[in-house]
Amino acid sequence: MGGLLTYLDPADRALLAQFLTPRPVPPSRRRPRRDHAVTYRVHVQINGTDPLVWRRIELSSDLCLDDVHHVLQRVMGWSDDHLHHFVSGDDMYGPDSERYLMPYSIDQGSVGIDERTVRLDEVLVEPGDQLWYEYDFGDSWAHLLELEEVVERDPDAPSARCLAGARACPPEDCGGIWGYDNILRALADPPGPDEDELHERLAADFDPASFDPDRVKAALTRTRVG
Repeated sequence: MGGLLTYLDPADRALLAQFLTPRPVPPSRRRPRRDHAVTYRVHVQINGTDPLVWRRIELSSDLCLDDVHHVLQRVMGWSDDHLHHFVSGDDMYGPDSERYLMPYSIDQGSVGIDERTVRLDEVLVEPGDQLWYEYDFGDSWAHLLELEEVVERDPDAPSARCLAGARACPPEDCGGIWGYDNILRALADPPGPDEDELHERLAADFDPASFDPDRVKAALTRTRVG
């Protein structure tokens, strides 16, 4: 390497040295856990959807992120067939972001913190705090969770419930935001001669404007969290 550096001009040598210098591990973004559980009112949206697919949920602040994952799957309408992770930071892949991983990802050598050891109140503390949740790394469904309100916890309240929402979850394996946009256009426009079958299948299986709070409530009832 030293011989190679002699052939580079000083600016290129400095750039290469900067690239090769190990970056220090950023300090953890986790904060102290609350002494007593409270209720978090959280807004969840799938970034990039237009019109926006969103839910407003209540969560016990002492849930660990693996439980939050199961709640998100139910309230959004996913089938939990793909990998996921949580990320604390300004964006999901920023240099100072901290990732909270499912056990499988850790076993495969991914760098991050086991989501089962991280409580929600360590990563969301004050209204306005945000947390990323990415589901299906191929389609890359990026969910943004924003803490809207912190309220005193009713001891009889469930660990999670859905208060409101809009629009159906996109179909699994549809190609991410771009594939989902194509589906919305196909449903909005009259089908061409080669699109009748596709249009009929989509119309029969998927109504993008639908949101059934009773169905979400039933799904959460079947989900054991906390």
